[in-house]
Amino acid sequence: IELDKLDAKIFEAFDLFDQERNKTIDTRELGTVMRSLGLCPSESEINELMPQLENVPPNGYINYETFLPVIGQILIDESYAPLPEEEIVRAFQTFDPEKTGIVDPEVLEKHMMTKGEVFTREEMDEMLATAVDVQKNGVNYRDFATLLASRTKIN
Repeated sequence: IELDKLDAKIFEAFDLFDQERNKTIDTRELGTVMRSLGLCPSESEINELMPQLENVPPNGYINYETFLPVIGQILIDESYAPLPEEEIVRAFQTFDPEKTGIVDPEVLEKHMMTKGEVFTREEMDEMLATAVDVQKNGVNYRDFATLLASRTKIN
C-alpha cells in the first residue's frame, strides 16, 4: 500500500473517533480504531502500546501526530495481523467434537466469556448476532472464519 494511501486510511479511521474535532481520540478508543484498520491486537497489546501513544502527561487522549507514525509503522510491519482463516477454523473445531461444522452458541459463549481474554456481554451478543446461522441453530464456523478473515484485510 502506498504511503499516501496508508496515511489517508489512518486519518480516516482516527477521524471517525475524534469526537472533539481537535485531532485527538480518547485512549479507550485505541483498540477500536486499530481494529477498524484491520489490526487484531489483544487488550494486553493495546495496553503495552499506550505509553507510546498517550499524551504526556497522560490525560486520557491520543494526538493524531503521535498516532500516525506509530500505527503507520505497525501497518507496514504487519504487526497484530489477523489469524489466517484456517487457524480460526481450527480454534472453532475444538468446540465441535463431532466435526459437524456447527458449534452450539451456548458452548461458545461459555468459553468466550470465562477463558482467556474474556468477551463482555455486549461483545458476545454482537458476535453471536453475526455468527449464528438461525436455520442450523448454531455457528457455522467455516463461514464465520471466512467472514472474520475478509473483514480484517486492509487495501
